[in-house]
Formats: sequence, C-alpha cells, structure tokens
Amino acid sequence: MFHGMQKKLGLSLGCCLLLVFSHAESREVQSVFGRPLKILSGDRLLLTGEDNTLYRIRLSGIEAPSPDSRWGAAAKRHLGTLVLGRVVRVEFVRWQEGVGSLPAKVLLGGADVNLRLIQAGLARHTPSGQPATERTGYAEAERRARHKRQGIWSQDRTTHRPRARQIPGGPIPRLGK
Repeated sequence: MFHGMQKKLGLSLGCCLLLVFSHAESREVQSVFGRPLKILSGDRLLLTGEDNTLYRIRLSGIEAPSPDSRWGAAAKRHLGTLVLGRVVRVEFVRWQEGVGSLPAKVLLGGADVNLRLIQAGLARHTPSGQPATERTGYAEAERRARHKRQGIWSQDRTTHRPRARQIPGGPIPRLGK
C-alpha cells in the first residue's frame, strides 16, 4: 500500500515539475525596438515598432500617480524627457493582439527606464507580474527614494494636514439685540 502511494506521489511530482518547466518556457522574454510616439502617463506610452506596429505599453513593476495630479504630471514629463525621440528596447513576456496595454520593461541604451522613475521618486514599485530577479532592485530603489524624500515621498501626509483655522483671541460671541 505504502509503495503504491509513493508511485502516485512520484508521478504527480513529475507532472508538477513538467508544468513548472513548461510555464518557465512560456515566460521567455521577447523584445522589440521602436520609438515612443506619445507619453500617455508616467507609466504608459505609445510606441511604434520597427515594423510600424503600434504598441500600447504599460511600464511593468511600477505605478505612477494619475497624470492630472502634481506628481503624475511630473512623472509624465520625466518619462517623456527620457524616451521621446529616441530608439528604445521594450522587453515583455508575451504579446497578445487585441489586449489593452502590454506590460513591459523599457530600456534606453541598456538603462532600465522603469527603474529610473522609481529612483526619481515618481513611481511606486508594484511587484505583481514582475520577475523575481528585478523585484529586489526595484524595492531597494523605492526604499532609497522614500529615505531621501524624493518626488511623491517628499511630503509626510501626517504633518502636512490642514489644521482648523484658529481665530486670534478665540471665538467671537454673538451679540443679541
């Protein structure tokens, strides 16, 4: 009986390993070169590939503030100054036609643009869907930006809350007729 359970366990373990290895193969990184056409926000852009394919890119591993906020506008400008007018390489796991934005890492001359936004304090690190090899570096960059109080980390929300207005001399009593 025990020997039969070992066989079943060995077979199921083998199947699990096969699934893991097939999943690892499906996570093969692909890349495309192109020129950014338009910056949509601090973490999204439109890119024209070498084959004139239009890609809607979402920078993976980061989240920038809304473009209509102070730091969101700064993140959008910073991303634009980094990549507009230049040829970049975009690394992604899988491209599916008709799907919204493609989560990808943008590289300019080998430098990680996604990481640069975190280092500038203009984006937060979001590890979901990011390879484990990049998580540590991105988390450390966010920690440093927080420590230096750069960008979105420059204001401590607990100390900058608006206080109730104090009237000198205290409240004014109503005088009745």
